[in-house]
Amino acid sequence: MNPVRTLVFLGVVAGFSGLLLAACAWVEGGGFLSRETLELWSRALLLDHEGFLLQQGQSFYPPLPFLLTLAVQTFVPAGPPPPVLVSCLLGGLMAATWRADLRERGDVGSLASLAIVALLVLNPLFLRCVAEGPAQVLLVIGVWTVGRGFFSLRLSGSAHDMMRFALGLLILAFSHRYGMMLVLAAFPFAGIAARPSLLTSSPHGYLVALFFPVAGAAFAYLFLGAVFSDGLVETLLSPPGRAGADQALQGWQAAAWRLCLALCVAPAILGALAAARAMVRLALPMAATAATVVAAALLDLAYGYQPELALALAPMLAAAFVAIRYWPTKRGRTPAALALSLVGVFGGALTLGLSTAPGASAWRAAALSPAPATPLAEVGEVAAFLRGRDDLMMDPQASPELVVALGGPPGVVTPGDPRFERALARGRPASAWVAVRAEGLPAGRPDAVARAFGAALGPDSPTYELVLRQEDWRIYRRRTLPLMQMGGAT
Repeated sequence: MNPVRTLVFLGVVAGFSGLLLAACAWVEGGGFLSRETLELWSRALLLDHEGFLLQQGQSFYPPLPFLLTLAVQTFVPAGPPPPVLVSCLLGGLMAATWRADLRERGDVGSLASLAIVALLVLNPLFLRCVAEGPAQVLLVIGVWTVGRGFFSLRLSGSAHDMMRFALGLLILAFSHRYGMMLVLAAFPFAGIAARPSLLTSSPHGYLVALFFPVAGAAFAYLFLGAVFSDGLVETLLSPPGRAGADQALQGWQAAAWRLCLALCVAPAILGALAAARAMVRLALPMAATAATVVAAALLDLAYGYQPELALALAPMLAAAFVAIRYWPTKRGRTPAALALSLVGVFGGALTLGLSTAPGASAWRAAALSPAPATPLAEVGEVAAFLRGRDDLMMDPQASPELVVALGGPPGVVTPGDPRFERALARGRPASAWVAVRAEGLPAGRPDAVARAFGAALGPDSPTYELVLRQEDWRIYRRRTLPLMQMGGAT
C-alpha cells in the first residue's frame, strides 16, 4: 500500500474524529449526554469492575456498540465518555473511507472530495447521531455498506458482492433494534436491484445467499437469549412507542412527512437519479438504497424502535454518499454534489429543528446553551453521598447516570446477581445501602429494586431507614449499619 496514501488516510481519520469529538464536547459542555451513551458507559464500567453482566447471563443485545465501548473503556479508561469516543472514531474512519472512495475510485478532486464528505459528516443529523451513541453511527455505516452492495450486485453479482451485502445487513441487525427495520426494508429491494441473470437462473438461491447470514445469526442470538432467559425476545417485541413530530400525525400524513424530510436531508439522491435516468443499472441501486431507508422509517411508524425521527432519517446521508459516488456523468457532477450536499445540511438542520422528541430537544438546548452545564448534575448529591460505600443494591438499567457518576461502584448488587436473587427469595434486601429511583424514568423501565422490595423499604420498615431524598432518588441504610458521615435526610 502506498505510504503517502496511508498517511493521508490516517490524517483524515484524525481530523474528522477531532472535529466530531469537539462537537460532542460542545454539547456535553451544555449539559447533554444521551441515554444510550449513559447506558453503554454504565454497562462497561460495571463489567470492568465486577464482571456482573457475565453473572447475569445477559446476551448484550445489541452487541456491536457494547463490545466497542467495552474495548475503549478497557484501553482508554480516562478521557471522554467511551461511547462518545467510539462514535467519533467510527465517524472519522467512515469519513476517511468515503473521501478515499471518491478520490481514488470516483475520480473526484482532492479538495472537492474532502468538501463533499465534510458537508455530509458535519451535517447536523450526523452530529446528532454521534452525540447519541455508536449504535446510530453504525446504522449509517450499515446503510452505506448495503448501498455499496446494491451496486455491486447489479454491476457484477459475484460471491464477494453477496458477502459485502450480507455484512451490511449484519452490521444493521446487531447495532440497534431499528436496524432490524432496515434489514426487513432491504429485502424487496435486493430483488429489484439485482442483475436480471441472477434472478433468472436461481431467484431463491440468490435471496437465501444474501439473507441467510443475518437470519442465521439472528436466530442463534435469540436462542442464546432463550437459554439465558434474559428477556431478549420480549425486549425486541416491546418497542418504546412513537415520539416526537409523529405524535400529531397519523397514517398517510406521517408517511408523507417522513418522505418529504428524507428528500430534504439527501437531495443529492434526486440529482444523481436525474443524471442516471437513462442508465437503469445505476438508477435502480440508487433508488433501492434510498428506498430502504424511507421504507424502514415508514415501517417504524408501527413499531417505534427509533422514536426520534431525526435519527431514523440520518442513514439517508449514507444513501446520499452512495448516489454521489456512482453519479454517472463527470460533467457538472462536482459542483452539483457540493451544492446539493450543502442543501442537505439545511435539510438536516430543519429536520432537527422540527423534532419535538426529548433527545432532539435536549441536544438543541445544549448546542445553543450560552452557559456551561454539567450533564450529571442531577445525580451529583446522590453520587457524593454514596461514593466510597460498598455493598450497594441498585438497578443500573434504571439509573445508568448514577453508575457513571460513581465511576462504577465496587461491590454493587444488581438484578440478576446471586445476592439479589437470594434477597428476592427472602422478600427483603440484605445490602448495607439501597438506592432506588422512583420517578423520572423512561416509559417501560421501572426500577427493579423498587418493584421487588417496595414494601420492605417503606416508612414502617424495621430493617431500613430513609437517609437521603433527592428529587427522584431515595437512599436507604440498613439500620444495623453505623451511620458514618451522613448528611441526614432532606
